[in-house]
Amino acid sequence: MTTRFCPHLEIQPCVAPPPVAMRGGIRLGFALLLLVLVALGGVWTLLERWRTTPLPVTETVSVQIPRGTGVIGAAERLAQTLGGETLLWRWLVWRERPERVIAGYYQFPPSVSPQEALAMVVRGEVIRDRITIVEGWTFRQMQAAIDAHPYLTHTLQGADEQTILSAIGAQVPYAEGWFFPDTYLFDRMTPDQTIYRQAHERMRRVLAEVWAGRDPDLPLESPEALLILASIVEKETAHPEDRGKVASVFLNRLRKGMPLQSDPTVIYGLGERYDGSLSKRDLRHDTAHNTYTRQGLPPSPIALPSLASLQAVAHPEKTDYLYFVASGTDATSIFSRTLTEHNRAVRAYRQAMRNAESTQ
Repeated sequence: MTTRFCPHLEIQPCVAPPPVAMRGGIRLGFALLLLVLVALGGVWTLLERWRTTPLPVTETVSVQIPRGTGVIGAAERLAQTLGGETLLWRWLVWRERPERVIAGYYQFPPSVSPQEALAMVVRGEVIRDRITIVEGWTFRQMQAAIDAHPYLTHTLQGADEQTILSAIGAQVPYAEGWFFPDTYLFDRMTPDQTIYRQAHERMRRVLAEVWAGRDPDLPLESPEALLILASIVEKETAHPEDRGKVASVFLNRLRKGMPLQSDPTVIYGLGERYDGSLSKRDLRHDTAHNTYTRQGLPPSPIALPSLASLQAVAHPEKTDYLYFVASGTDATSIFSRTLTEHNRAVRAYRQAMRNAESTQ
């Protein structure tokens, strides 16, 4: 800095104006800074435009975000499958600052934008699949459906009953009957044991509620007994409105000490030996589940009973019926109080069957 004396009352140094060259340098610096800011603004505008512009995706694309994947890892996977430079996706993560992403399978529609795609994995809009466990299925039929489902992770495929029960922590002696029939939704590639666990816990919860609200005069000693009889009612009932009457027949027989004489229990006991038709010889073939040759309830359920069948046993219709047979004309049954009435209904059923065969 140079000084000079100024014509003031007191002599003091004064600051000289900057040289011309220095003033030019300052103006150049401001100009360069302005250019940089303009360039950055242009880049930011382009980035913002990319963020909301549809990606070059012409059809639905499925993407898996594995468990344990972080936000940056998810962005890189989106870049690989949906397109766009990885640096752009990293910038989008920096801009949006999501704390986490949800693992699972995603389906992105055509023309999805980067912002929309990232938001979907942050919100967890994973693909939801379903499996239906049908009322009246046996446990083996349920297992076959689970084993065959293409979007479950199979950790128990082909396993025996005790292995499955142990895997889900089930404290029951057998698998039959202990899984609630319903439609279950799940994220794609969910482990199969999750479905087993959900269905089992649902049955335990429902059975406990039904047992707690049952009629007080039932000749049943435990929730398990109710479950067993409900499975028989499930297999014996072709018409929903007959459930309460069918349940009353079996409960009346238990009260009188009569054998249940249920054909589905015989079929269950025969297993793979059952050829599709039930003969008198089959009815005499003694198994643990043959309710013609043995008194009382069989040792386990014979199927997965529905809530309707559980409720029918817990709250049966008040009847004095001891027999029933299919009507032969529709899905209903004919109920009888005496063996004579029942035999008459059986003859009518057989005649209806012969008439139906003759018209074919």
